[in-house]
Amino acid sequence: PKFTEVTGYTLEEAIGQNPKVLKSGEQTAEYYKELWKTISSGKEWQGEFHNKKKDGTLYWESALISPVLDTFGKIIHYVAVKEDITEKKETENKILSAIIEGEERERNRFSRELHDGLGPLLSSIKLYFQWISKMEDPEKKQFLTGKGNHSIDEAILTLREISNNLSPQSLNTFGLVLALKNYVEGLNQLNIHIGLTSNFEKRFKATIEIALYRIALELVNNCLKHAEATEIKIGLHYIELINLIRLTYKDNGKGFNLETQTGKTKGRGILNIQYRVNSLNGKMKMKSSPGNGMEVTIEVPVVIEN
Repeated sequence: PKFTEVTGYTLEEAIGQNPKVLKSGEQTAEYYKELWKTISSGKEWQGEFHNKKKDGTLYWESALISPVLDTFGKIIHYVAVKEDITEKKETENKILSAIIEGEERERNRFSRELHDGLGPLLSSIKLYFQWISKMEDPEKKQFLTGKGNHSIDEAILTLREISNNLSPQSLNTFGLVLALKNYVEGLNQLNIHIGLTSNFEKRFKATIEIALYRIALELVNNCLKHAEATEIKIGLHYIELINLIRLTYKDNGKGFNLETQTGKTKGRGILNIQYRVNSLNGKMKMKSSPGNGMEVTIEVPVVIEN
């Protein structure tokens, strides 16, 4: 019945047919040659097929094919256990696309910050040096030197701000909780209140701290851009008994329909967050609807750093 449901072929149409009726032509002859070489030698074969339904629609399936032997050890049949993984593949492709788009946005942002932040300062410093080399008046030279030194200090400060935005020094030095506190304190100067609660000061594996920091920032940034919220609550709690960190997030923004949002431009942030959670072998629950804000609960297993 499942074969009929997935492929569109009825029982009568399928019986007696060679499985090649499902071939889409997307896999090479060498792929099938290796398959037959494996199972005809008495071994199991495991892999994926991009097959074609009766109506011509393509679908993905994961397959495990094994030989069936008689009492003399002779192969008399083959049995295939298959799973339709089309939806899983589509989700993976969406996540990959979101990652690529996110990386490209970060590169563009970094490029703009360097160009717009450091570019004018470095240009002005160059001009000061050119003027100083042509000046004879000691007072004017001293004045230009002072201006140049001030611009150099500004350039160093700008570079530090760009560096902290990419990988905050407070995260590297003091850990996840303090880094988020610093971030939240800066935003609380705006027309929004962000509350942060936590029950730990421990340090965890760097990959976990960085991923959770980025997830929290992604959630807050998405809220600031799209949700029109006035209040955000973030919780970071270490559950020692089961050795995991629970990150909770809640805002009073305008909310959205989760089913229709994922995969769209605004939903790329959700896919990016899901990818980060998956990379930590974690779990995520998300709840939102129009007019009711958004709630997120993320749990990841952790390793304590000495």
